Amino acid sequence: ATIWRSVSVRVPAYDAGSEANTELCSDLPGPSCPADSGNAHVDEDEAFAHIHVHNGIHGVGDLDPTEDDWRNPVASIHIRRMR
Repeated sequence: ATIWRSVSVRVPAYDAGSEANTELCSDLPGPSCPADSGNAHVDEDEAFAHIHVHNGIHGVGDLDPTEDDWRNPVASIHIRRMR
């Protein structure tokens, strides 16, 4: 007999490596920075060029870690057989 059980997995946030990790609004697109901050470009010379698990916001630039930081994992995926 097959035993069906639920599975839960916690997943981390990933960094696409498309911008320098300066935490400056000039390098970081998104809602934490104003639209006129010049963040619509990607400086390929400063990018990491590989995807990796993100290590969070540390407060070394324009972002406030008390408002913009996260700690991994950032999501839980729950899989349950319905029938």
